[in-house]
Order: sequence, then structure tokens, then C-alpha cells
Amino acid sequence: MKSKKLVSTTKQSKIVRYKIEELCVSLKRSGLSYNQIAEELNSSGKVPNDDRIDKFVVARFLEKLPELTKLVIQEDKKRLVQVVNNNMDIVHEISSLFGKTKTLLEFMEDRAANNNTVIDPYRYKALCSEMRELLKQMTDIQKDVNDYNNIKKFIEVIIGILQEECPDKIPLIVEKLKITKGTQWFADIIDRKV
Repeated sequence: MKSKKLVSTTKQSKIVRYKIEELCVSLKRSGLSYNQIAEELNSSGKVPNDDRIDKFVVARFLEKLPELTKLVIQEDKKRLVQVVNNNMDIVHEISSLFGKTKTLLEFMEDRAANNNTVIDPYRYKALCSEMRELLKQMTDIQKDVNDYNNIKKFIEVIIGILQEECPDKIPLIVEKLKITKGTQWFADIIDRKV
């Protein structure tokens, strides 16, 4: 079986063509608008002046990101490792930054206690605010992980009941999930469980 090309040369996203997918996703995660992302990508030095990226290119790319990621992974297994590592690095970086911030805060407290001085309230407040924000991000990540685990358990229960009550309907459900945008991963889970 021939492997699928990432995208045809006429339909290939400029973001994929110039290998700035990760930068685009990172900019989106930082809260920038499509227009701001396009400006940042154009100023990255990787996009030729005669082939500029606009907000519509960014919107189409981000809208099709799950499908593009799947195709990129199929095309190049090394990029799969890179995608997984980048997602894991986010968790590591947040945890690391929290640890450094906590250490700095403890150092400031110890230094003030040892020197019988008062901590600079502005720096103390800034560090405390940073720690609160990092804790919020870590809590959000943990919530997402818990939600995913709960969905996984829910699916396992449903699959078990389906296997007992109407095993003949499972192939039909899997096929419908495979053709419905965004639910292919459910079909993969069911295929593995059955």
C-alpha cells in the first residue's frame, strides 16, 4: 500500500511547507489572534517575502490540525516522537518553573529572616502571583488528565455492555465513528478492546 503524501503541493499549507507548525501551535496556545500569529510567522525568517501567511492560512491550519498531525506522523515517525516530546515538555517546563519559583521565594524568606530584614513586598507579590498562575496551569493540566481518564473508563464500561448485550452492533458503531470527524480515536479504542 502506498503511503499518503502529507498534502499535495497545491494544497499543502504554507505552515507545513515552511515547517513552522510547532511555532504556530505555540503562538495559538499563548493566546494570540490568527492575525497576530500570521504576523509572528511571517517575521520568523522562515517565510519568504513573496509567499506571506495571512490569518486565513492560520485559521485553516489550526482547524485541520488533528488531521495534519496524523498525516505528519504517518509520513515521518521521527516527528511523532517530536510531537509527543513537545507535549510532555510543556508539563515538565511548568513543573520546573514552579520548582524554581518556589526555591527563589524560600531563598528570599530565609535571607530576610537571617538578615532581620523585610522582604521586598513587590518582588514577594510578583513571585506569589507567578506561583499561583503556575499552580492554576498545573491544576488545569491535572483536570484534563483526569477528564481523559474518566472518559476512557466510561468508554470501557460502554464497550463491556455492548459486548454483552449486542456484540453484532459493535462493527457498525466502529464504522460510524471512523467516518465522523473527530471521533476516529474512539473507534481505535473500541477496536483495541474488542
